[in-house]
Amino acid sequence: MKKYLIAKPTQPISSNLNSNKNFDSKTIKNTVDIKKDLRILPNSLEPYQPIVDFPVNSDNRKFLASWYKIFLWLEYEPDNDKAFCFTCKKFPSPDTNKTFLISGYNNWKNAIISFKKHENSRAHLLSFERWAIKKVANKSCIELLSEKKSKEMSDNRKNLIKIVESIIYLAKQGLAFRGHNEKNDSINKGNFREFIDFFATKDSSLSIFVNGSKNANYCSPTIQNELVGIIANEVRLKILSMIKSNKIFALVLDETSDITNVEQMSFCFRYVDNELNIHERFLTFCSAPTTDGESLFKIIKEALKNFGLNLSDIVGQCYDGAANMSGAYKGVASRMLNENKKALFVHCYAHKLNLALQDSCSSISEKPLIDFKTAKQLVNATLNHLEDSLSSDAFEDLWKKCSDLKKKFNISKPELCRKRAIKKRFKGAVNDTNQYKSVKSKFKAQHKELILKLIQCLDDRFSEDLKPISFIHDILFDFEKQFSLNLLTSNLIIYKDLIDFESLLSEIKVWQNFRKRPEMDLKLEECSIDKLQEIYLTIPISSASPERSFSCLKRIKSYLRNSMNQERLSDLALLNIEKEEINDTKVIGQVDDIGKPSTLQKDLDYLNEWSKKWLMEFNEEKCVVIHYGSSNQKCQYLLGSTETGHKLFESAKEKDLGVIQGIPVNSLEI
Repeated sequence: MKKYLIAKPTQPISSNLNSNKNFDSKTIKNTVDIKKDLRILPNSLEPYQPIVDFPVNSDNRKFLASWYKIFLWLEYEPDNDKAFCFTCKKFPSPDTNKTFLISGYNNWKNAIISFKKHENSRAHLLSFERWAIKKVANKSCIELLSEKKSKEMSDNRKNLIKIVESIIYLAKQGLAFRGHNEKNDSINKGNFREFIDFFATKDSSLSIFVNGSKNANYCSPTIQNELVGIIANEVRLKILSMIKSNKIFALVLDETSDITNVEQMSFCFRYVDNELNIHERFLTFCSAPTTDGESLFKIIKEALKNFGLNLSDIVGQCYDGAANMSGAYKGVASRMLNENKKALFVHCYAHKLNLALQDSCSSISEKPLIDFKTAKQLVNATLNHLEDSLSSDAFEDLWKKCSDLKKKFNISKPELCRKRAIKKRFKGAVNDTNQYKSVKSKFKAQHKELILKLIQCLDDRFSEDLKPISFIHDILFDFEKQFSLNLLTSNLIIYKDLIDFESLLSEIKVWQNFRKRPEMDLKLEECSIDKLQEIYLTIPISSASPERSFSCLKRIKSYLRNSMNQERLSDLALLNIEKEEINDTKVIGQVDDIGKPSTLQKDLDYLNEWSKKWLMEFNEEKCVVIHYGSSNQKCQYLLGSTETGHKLFESAKEKDLGVIQGIPVNSLEI
């Protein structure tokens, strides 16, 4: 151990302390002046600058501690009340001013002028230069290694940021990363490597970083996945923080099969911000090995747990009409309602209206956003129109239009089928129900039958219990309706943990009065009516957002990229769909999350702390770092010469700090 470490001259301290077992802080202070003893250390390269109660001389002047900051070389001796030049004493020259070297300076009246004159003298400048060179040359191997390592870390970080920016660009554009052959002699290494190589031709530092080390160029598939995961996680955390800030949210799900026939569930969440703006955000794809209601519900609960979201905060759920999703008994919707009564199920209105009208509404103009009020108005308008079509006048108008079209396009007149004779043995048993007197009566009967069928279909598909939302709609938009406490409680009982019904009753009247006067801007915050608006806007109307994510799924997991794992698929889909969130997220700052701190740096820090604790310092002549290297398995360096150097790490399995002269470093208590 002595071969590599030199003890500092601390015998006076230890001997005095050992001689007095019952010592305290006063004993230590009286026994030795530590700061004063530091002046006699031969290797000390710092001036002695104590902060004491400086005495006042006959001119009523004294030494000022602020001079230490102006003149770094200044040294003060309290015993003689004199100032000296540390650099001139440490590295004297023949022409050095004897006052600052031997006798000391104490003319405090002209101190500033004298200090500046001495500082600009040729002898002092020469001593100061020697002092600066010695400070740099006298650095221990620990300090030199730390500086070198810090510079390497800074350069590597800058280059790593360039790689991260390349990954962000490819992910936002939905482009493939890897190529079939990524070797150096390959003509096409894939978008990612070609992208990096292109920028490396413009940046010498990046070129050295990528091509200099075979073990750590941060372009491997593993590092790609790690970087993509870190970036996607930052975007996902930002979206989740916005969802959690409003407490309540709605779940919008849909499922489809990818190119490998794996069932993928698209998770989208609907919420409103503080300004009551509606947002629907995609978070992830989850594979579903089995698609029964119980299995899908388990996947949903597990995903919510991973996101840190509570199932009890869901106020709405929207799926398609598949039995496993919207089944009355074993579907996901019914299972969700069993655990959370607030999670009102909405069968996607786009699906229902399309099914109800048998694709007859496929020509309706699409809207980017649709709320419950608009959807309800569409259904009611359709029902009213169909009911009006049952009247005789409506049919007469339709018949007239058809007759005009027949004449315009010279269409032959339709004729009734030949009347079939009923056999004698069937007479009385079979009613002649399909015998029409004219073509017009035939079409009139078929027209009525079709309209009645459509009305029945709409009633069946839109008859589920959404009374709480309808009631909230009346509160917010029916300014003449009167409400009572019992009425509010009975219709909104499922929201009892979110709304104070007594406060709501008093707020409704104020709300109605202000809403009747649009010119008055009413903003109610942290109140029941505000929470009511949030619930109303959070309820989803359609599952369009998950369906839009399916197009992204087809672009990312294509025929040529079908071996992609689930985690990478979800991360790339998130970055491609929510690309506007990447611009607002400080993902570059998360480069520090990649990997763990360097093993070498941890060793150096440990050894440095250990040496300080035991008042030891490294012998620079015998303790020299010959080599240090790092890889995925191990990190080792040598102390001493190449013949007698000792490895701090003996093998890749060594988890401690290693050994010096066969003694485990971690066994030496810090």
